[in-house]
Amino acid sequence: MKRLLLLALPALLSFASHAQDHLYRVDSAKMVLDRYHALLNYDIISNDSTLYIESIIVSPQVPGDTTRMRRWFTMPNYYRTEVWHNDTLQEAYFGDGYLHFRQYNKATGLWNDMPPDNYYDALESYDFHGPLHNWQSRGVEITFAGTWDFNGNEVYRLHVKDPMRYYRYYLFEKESGLLFYIDETDEMAEDHKAIDSVRVLWRAYNEYIPLGKQLYISTESYMQENKILTIIYHRPRYLKRDMAPYYVDRYKEKNAQ
Repeated sequence: MKRLLLLALPALLSFASHAQDHLYRVDSAKMVLDRYHALLNYDIISNDSTLYIESIIVSPQVPGDTTRMRRWFTMPNYYRTEVWHNDTLQEAYFGDGYLHFRQYNKATGLWNDMPPDNYYDALESYDFHGPLHNWQSRGVEITFAGTWDFNGNEVYRLHVKDPMRYYRYYLFEKESGLLFYIDETDEMAEDHKAIDSVRVLWRAYNEYIPLGKQLYISTESYMQENKILTIIYHRPRYLKRDMAPYYVDRYKEKNAQ
């Protein structure tokens, strides 16, 4: 297994792979996840900064076809997301976590208000915090599934039941504590079987990079039907606190070109 970023951390966890007690498995899962979130350290992003992440999304199956994603985040809850294909803005969202939640209308070039629940559902796919951010408030059930042999390496495995998507196994490096692999099953909550959810067989976090006091994913990849469909290269950086991107009615989308 290709090594990710190696961190000089002590081994904090020691679990038995045959654990049967449910409470133990839930507590152990939380310890693994808490350790990972502590490594990312996103809760203390400076109030003086705006996080800006530009991502290049490419497909080995379609050379030359590139999608670009631009994301801004400013404490406490300001988010702006743009998805561009070539020179055309395809999709965009803005929210301040309080009163304003808006979606860009490609047909009219205007921003429309949207219900907060719809906004957060849309934002989930783009949130830099990762797929297990605020998992408890979203009704996600996580249990420790023991240690697992991954290409000759012992890793921790969590079973994740998200009511809005296919169930997954999350694999974490035992030594570093980093999430590196998501294996999606064909199971889903019974009352959500009708959800039109695209199943991704696996998702790999190939590389992390440090930035300030935080740790960010810099490369990830997706696979479906035994083919690597997508590779995403992330370029995070901090800007001086800038609220201009959040004045959506005045901020010109052409600035991204």
